[in-house]
Amino acid sequence: MVKSNVHPGADRKDSVVRELRGMRQRRQSDPVRQRAMRDHPAGGARKLRVLVKLDTELAAARIHVEGTLTPANLHALYSITARTNALVPGMEITIDLTEARAVEAALQELMGAAREAMLPEAAVPEQAACRLRVLEPHAA
Repeated sequence: MVKSNVHPGADRKDSVVRELRGMRQRRQSDPVRQRAMRDHPAGGARKLRVLVKLDTELAAARIHVEGTLTPANLHALYSITARTNALVPGMEITIDLTEARAVEAALQELMGAAREAMLPEAAVPEQAACRLRVLEPHAA
């Protein structure tokens, strides 16, 4: 290996990068971890991917969700919805789950919040009124 005169710490950095890559590969190949991820209610999907789109007049917002909605990550979706609603209280917010999967319990809870036009107190202590519309996931 040739030492760099321009970047004296380059050799050490390269070894750290190689070590981190090795750790990641060992972790990904761990059969216990793979089984735990597979058996999790989210089916291995660890995160929701969320994109919030606002119209130019701030009259409506669309929250596009990908991944698997579970009771464990529903609170995060409520938090994003509450922040969106805080921009202009009472704007129409569409939660688009058409590209997502959803555990039935989480979907029913979200639909209940849309019917009541109120986010749960556990997610938003001030319980602001929220005009929600939910586009359900397509059947798999």
